[in-house]
Amino acid sequence: MRKKTHPYNSSAQLEFIENYTYEYESNFDDNQENKGIYCLKMPVLIQSDKTLWELGNIYLQHLLIEKSCSQSTLDSCATELLDFLRFMEHSGLDILHLPDSIHERVTYRYNASLLQRLRQSTIKPSTANGKMRRVLRFYDFCIANELFDKASLRNTPYTEIKRRYLIPSDYGSTFQIEVLSSDLAIRSPKRHLSVDTILDGGSLRPLNLDEQNLVKQYLIDTASREFQLMCYLSLFSGARIQTVCTLRVFNIKDLKKKNPGKFDDAYSLKVGGGTGIDTKNGTQMILKIPSWLVDELIAYSNSQSWKSRAKLSYYGVSDQNYLFLTSKGASYYTSLKEIEDRRISKSLHGFKQSRGLSVRVHIDQMIKKINKNGIYLNNFRFHDLRATFGLNTLNALIRSGFGNDQALMYLKERMGHRSITTTMRYLEYTSFISSVVDANTAFSKALNDYKHM
Repeated sequence: MRKKTHPYNSSAQLEFIENYTYEYESNFDDNQENKGIYCLKMPVLIQSDKTLWELGNIYLQHLLIEKSCSQSTLDSCATELLDFLRFMEHSGLDILHLPDSIHERVTYRYNASLLQRLRQSTIKPSTANGKMRRVLRFYDFCIANELFDKASLRNTPYTEIKRRYLIPSDYGSTFQIEVLSSDLAIRSPKRHLSVDTILDGGSLRPLNLDEQNLVKQYLIDTASREFQLMCYLSLFSGARIQTVCTLRVFNIKDLKKKNPGKFDDAYSLKVGGGTGIDTKNGTQMILKIPSWLVDELIAYSNSQSWKSRAKLSYYGVSDQNYLFLTSKGASYYTSLKEIEDRRISKSLHGFKQSRGLSVRVHIDQMIKKINKNGIYLNNFRFHDLRATFGLNTLNALIRSGFGNDQALMYLKERMGHRSITTTMRYLEYTSFISSVVDANTAFSKALNDYKHM
């Protein structure tokens, strides 16, 4: 029996339809393969009486078909709706329990339940707000598409509120935006950021020089060749984990048909939407890979080690295959292209999607092995190697005589940042760390002077 992980007396659950395809008729394309929307694992909401929760499942289909939500987004939305379904079953309420008394309405009672779980510290404020917001968007969808009988919709599920915020622009000025909210929004405290982190798609902690030396020495002496090269790619190009792990052999070999940049001796590789190489949100950017690393990657792709792994994989010993494969021939991070290729070739039986877990496990194992030698290396994530690259690049540019503005514009391009504000956080971090070192040195000297008085 599955362990209960929620506070409600309900056996409602989430099931999945593997290799789900929503088929539709098209008047413009005779290719039958393109007449459907595919989902690797379509979530389905099941009520305690083992029947489908029709409204919830219609909404999930809407997210897939109309909103083109990713697998992870679908899973998250389904989990949030499941919590609401379990609450209704536990409380003996239905979705249209909207009496005149505002606090008796099902949405307000669910809000009260979430706030109670917050007080008991069994849920985070951001999680509670996400669950509440999802429920309200679900109601919006049902009302907009007239899925409720108007006679049954006695009162509104929530009250809309307009909030105004002042937002700083990239140029130092501010502008005002108006945001629609509700009286059921659960406020989340601003995330506390440690002084030694940079906010860039998450809270990143660049490795200092001593930590970088420890990691580099481990990669040279102990790590497998695959893991070594994956870390090198992030550390010397700033690539994210999904980009590193979805590179194909031909992507790297084709670089040698071009010349590296004269300024940085690096090859430019286009990644993101339309390239077959995944990035965050499909954002297109230019990844610059040092020429020495390109040579090492090509040499690895020609090795017997790579070929042995490739033989066990879906694409086989082919330049179309991933550059990095596990010992069992699986991808470390399944690309969107592979899912589509498998769908077309009907090779999805027994297929499991990977999202970089093995790489993260390797990082944890590396830290533990380094620390066994009496050396304390702080915990870090693979993504922190990207921040380390950004900080190293910025410092190198400044040491070479670049002005702050020039250095920031170059780094913005290398990191693929949409906003210069994100890039500026690296400059702010560099200035802050430098000030801290100077302050600590002065403070230490003052203490030593005091001891000798």
